[in-house]
Amino acid sequence: LLRLLNLVHEVDAVWIASWPLILIAVVAGLLVTTRLDRWGAVAAATDSDPGAPGRSGRAPSGATVLRWTASVIAPFLLFVYNLRQPPSGPTFEAASRLLSNFWRDSGAAVAASLRTSAAVGLAGAAVTAATWFGLSDARRSPLARGAARWSLRILLIAALIPGVLVGSVTDHAWNAYGWSRWVADSSIIVVLAHLARFGFVGSLVGWWLARLEPPQQRDLRLVDGADTVRGWLAVCVAPHAGALLGAALAMGALSFHEIECTVLLQVPGVDSLAQQVLEHLHYARDDRLAAAAVSLLAAGVAVAYAAATLLSLGAGRDASDTARSGPPPAPYAPVG
Repeated sequence: LLRLLNLVHEVDAVWIASWPLILIAVVAGLLVTTRLDRWGAVAAATDSDPGAPGRSGRAPSGATVLRWTASVIAPFLLFVYNLRQPPSGPTFEAASRLLSNFWRDSGAAVAASLRTSAAVGLAGAAVTAATWFGLSDARRSPLARGAARWSLRILLIAALIPGVLVGSVTDHAWNAYGWSRWVADSSIIVVLAHLARFGFVGSLVGWWLARLEPPQQRDLRLVDGADTVRGWLAVCVAPHAGALLGAALAMGALSFHEIECTVLLQVPGVDSLAQQVLEHLHYARDDRLAAAAVSLLAAGVAVAYAAATLLSLGAGRDASDTARSGPPPAPYAPVG
C-alpha cells in the first residue's frame, strides 16, 4: 500500500484498490460492536456485571504462556543477542555501548515521540470519559448514547483499517483546504491520525467502565438526582480515576510505537523515533535496530503493566464496593 501510494499519489485510487481490507474492517467492527451491545443489554436485564473480570487466582494457562513467549520474551532475547558489534559475540560491554549510543543519538527523536504519545494519551482519556458518560445510564439522552455507540463503531473500524490508509486520508483531509493546512504543517496531524487508529482503546474502556457500575449504585444515583455531569464525576469518576489514567497510558504506548502514519505525516525537520527505526530496518542496521527494539520492548512492557494494573484496580474497587454495600435499601429500591 505504501509503495502504491508513493507511485500514484492518488488517495482515492489507493482506497479503491484496498476495498477488500476496508470491507473486512467494516464488517468486523460492526460485528464486534453488535456483540457488545447485546452483551450489555443481557447484563442490564439480568442485573449482572459484564465488566468485572474473573479473579480465579489460577496460574496462567499454557496458551497465555505461549503467547507471551512468542510475542515478547523470544523477540526480546533475539534482539538482546543481536546487541553486538559483528563479528564479536553479545558481550555485556558491547550491549551497553550500543544501548548508550541509541539513547545518545535518538534522544531528540524519543522526546518528540513522547510528546506526541502524551497528547494522544490525554485525548484518549477524554474519549474514555465521553463514552463512559454517554453510556452511564439508560436515562441519558438518546443523542448522547447514540453518539457514544457510533463513536465506538467508527473507532473500531478505523483501528482495523491499515495504518497507511488512515495516514493518507488524514493527510489528504487536512491539506484539502487552505484554512486547515496549518494543522498539516504541525505535529497535531500526527496526533489526530494516532487518535483515529487507537481511539478504540479509550472508547472500549469507557464502555467497560459504564457497564462496570453496580446496578444498585446506578439506581441510587438516579434517584438522588446525581445523573448530571457533576454527580457522575463525584460518584463514578472520582473513585476510579485510575482507570482513565490506565486508558491514557495504553493509548500513549501504542502511539509511541506507531510507524505507518508517523512516517507519512511527520513534519519535515522534526526527527521521529518511527523514522529512525524504519531506516535501521531498511538499511539492515541490525545492531542499532536491536538496541532500539530492546529499549522499546522494555518500556512497552512496563507501561502496559502499569496500565493493566490501573484498570484492574478500578474493577477491583467496583467489585469490593458492591460486596460491602449489598442491595439498596428499601426506600431507594426501583419501582416496578
